[in-house]
Amino acid sequence: MPVRSLRWYLPLLFLPLAASAAEPVPAPAERELDLTVYRPGVALVRDRRPIDLEAGNHRLVWPNVADTLQWDSVRLAGEAPELRAYRRSGERLTLQRLVEGYVGREVRFTAANGDNGGVGEIVSADPLLVRTDAGVRPLTPERLVFPGGVPDALMSSPGLALDIATDRRWRQPLRLDYLAEGFAWSLDYVARLSADGSRLRLEARASIANASGMAVRDARVELIAGEPAIPRGDRGNGAEMMQARSMSDAAAPPEAAGDYYHLALPRPVTLEAGERTSVAVFDRPSIPVERQYVLRSDARITGTKGPAPGWRSVPLTTTLAWTVGDRPQPAGTLRVYEPRPGDEGVRLVGGDRLGDRAAGEQVEVALGRPFDIVAERRRTDWQRGPDERTETVTREIRVRNAGQREASIRIEESIPGEWEMLEASDEWERASADLAVWRFEIEGGGERLLRYRVRIKR
Repeated sequence: MPVRSLRWYLPLLFLPLAASAAEPVPAPAERELDLTVYRPGVALVRDRRPIDLEAGNHRLVWPNVADTLQWDSVRLAGEAPELRAYRRSGERLTLQRLVEGYVGREVRFTAANGDNGGVGEIVSADPLLVRTDAGVRPLTPERLVFPGGVPDALMSSPGLALDIATDRRWRQPLRLDYLAEGFAWSLDYVARLSADGSRLRLEARASIANASGMAVRDARVELIAGEPAIPRGDRGNGAEMMQARSMSDAAAPPEAAGDYYHLALPRPVTLEAGERTSVAVFDRPSIPVERQYVLRSDARITGTKGPAPGWRSVPLTTTLAWTVGDRPQPAGTLRVYEPRPGDEGVRLVGGDRLGDRAAGEQVEVALGRPFDIVAERRRTDWQRGPDERTETVTREIRVRNAGQREASIRIEESIPGEWEMLEASDEWERASADLAVWRFEIEGGGERLLRYRVRIKR
């Protein structure tokens, strides 16, 4: 029965449970599952099932929980019956457990390394000994074939045994909440530039991994962007019993709040244990974008009078910049493609790692180094002032556009100490206390020479 088809009001789904805590009865397998997944690899699991309890004390076995649950985070949500204690119930099926379940039963074993196969009875699981017509012999478990399949006693999935007390009949859904490690998510962005490079289409897909040991089927999933502080609790090894704290003492699990941003996935997610899936999250079809070529340099003083020897080549970086819309843009890996002339194909032009950006913020990504835009710089003069703490430096920067299209250039000169711009060949701005910025356009095949003189006080 699909999870979405659950109808909590149908009496057939409410399975009455035994009133004696000495007779554990499994909760129904049907459930509604909600996951809130945080970037540090932790998820808040909300597991909701239909329950029918008479008044009194009960031991309710809740199957199929995450192997990686934080042992001290388990609680019943809302106005639930009192949870007095809980412990692990059941174990995962392993080859060793299967061998142990077949002690005293007949198995077959396959041929290996010149040794013929045959039939025998397991007389010991550890070490594995099989009685055959020729006598008792040791074997490796991998050679065994179990003709009867998995015994019913080993079929139950691991879960939690919950000691519950209620002073009235409980005939409604019950929700178990806990934190589980092993869930993780990340965003991958694909950006496609328009033919003229002035706009881009930004598509986001969420990659979700499930290493919790629990299968997830038809779950509602939301992803939390941001960096909430989530303590790593004790997972527990299942041997001990945890005395449940009262609801007033229980720490509330992390919830998506105003400080973070949540992405609710549009469709239910099915993810087997150990699987990874990719889900479309959002698509922003037409974002105005600006391409610039940026030269970042540090105008450090060498301490040598006069000009420095010759021009020195300096690299530029191709950048794309845009404004985040009315919704935040979570961090992720970006790959940018542009149309390939002559057909409907595309080609990769670079990529970057995006950080978290709030709505309305500016984004700038570095795609790589351009081939046709080249720059050189040199120091043409250096003078030390009479107080030995002041220096005057003259520099030149030459930028050439060997391409065919006009290019937007931004030059950022990091200048240490207290400084004063004495003269400059082009308009500039003091972007910060230690940064002077020039912006200009160079047409295809053109060249620009920038010259400035600055006084620096150490």
